[in-house]
Amino acid sequence: MRTTNAIPPISAELLRKFVDLATRLSPEWLTCDGELSRREIKRRRARLQRQWRALERQAGRTVTEDEVWAWKDACCNPRAVPPDAHLEQDYEDRVSGNTEVDE
Repeated sequence: MRTTNAIPPISAELLRKFVDLATRLSPEWLTCDGELSRREIKRRRARLQRQWRALERQAGRTVTEDEVWAWKDACCNPRAVPPDAHLEQDYEDRVSGNTEVDE
């Protein structure tokens, strides 16, 4: 019998949260365009990384920033190829407009 190490799917809601955190971890956002002290930057980064790990626990696996940005790019560009097979249905739903967005 052949076994596969399938990557568990991540809900669109969790992916949106990952995109938000990835954005806040970007250098411009993290440092407030260089206005924050090193101490404050370190404190902010640690807090955001704790939030990232909490989301990974909810997702049941490790999630990379590259994966998050690839998902975001694929969902925002209907001509792009889905970055991962386990996100394909979510991608198709977004392209066809079959998803509800929580506000």
